[in-house]
Amino acid sequence: MPFSDSYLEPIGTTAVLCRMLANLQGIFRGRQNFERLQGVLEQLLLLRPESPEEFIMLLRVLEVQHNYHDILVALERAESELRRGVGVGTRFPPMLINEFCAQFRPLLAQQEAPGSVKSRADPQFARVEFKIGQVILHRKHGYRGVIYGFDPVCAMSEEWIETMSVRSLPLGEDQPFYNVLVDTRDRSQQATYVAQEHINVLQRGTTVHHPDIGKYFCAFDASAGRYVPADDLATQYPDS
Repeated sequence: MPFSDSYLEPIGTTAVLCRMLANLQGIFRGRQNFERLQGVLEQLLLLRPESPEEFIMLLRVLEVQHNYHDILVALERAESELRRGVGVGTRFPPMLINEFCAQFRPLLAQQEAPGSVKSRADPQFARVEFKIGQVILHRKHGYRGVIYGFDPVCAMSEEWIETMSVRSLPLGEDQPFYNVLVDTRDRSQQATYVAQEHINVLQRGTTVHHPDIGKYFCAFDASAGRYVPADDLATQYPDS
């Protein structure tokens, strides 16, 4: 492509910031650092709120983090902008907003509803090696956390499985997966969904810093090296 004098023309502050954020977006997406990618996308949408591509990517990043509440908040904001003819609403098809709402509202309701009983004595949970309240270290990413739920196999959507490259793991999606509250000293207020093969249990005495610890646990048992599940969690996981 031949050189053009237009390449030397000055650009505005907003354009410079957008370029910087676009570079960070590529970096964090490549590293699968979804917490920081979310922050970059939110900043980009403040600078260019009419971008549907970045809005959709933000929804997908929130989905990876199981943050269905914020997804619906973002969709409701897009619906409001659509009615006013501003922001992303100017370029976002109303039918697509409705489809996203229909997809994520049931997931939020399921997330907030009392969970079904999951007993490790049940044959379908026979491969579950770890218990509720155990403090773990992620073998790949090196963060600490505490287990507050599990599934006998990966229970996430097909898109999440593809995004997280689950099938590239030695045991793939056909292994137990665990809900983990991540220590805020390692990552900022995050919950993750971790394959069994990525879990190491930490030695006794290790505690976890997270604002939701009190939501799921009532105490830390130093002698056992585990958190004690609160009543609701103990009911859902009776022998864990």
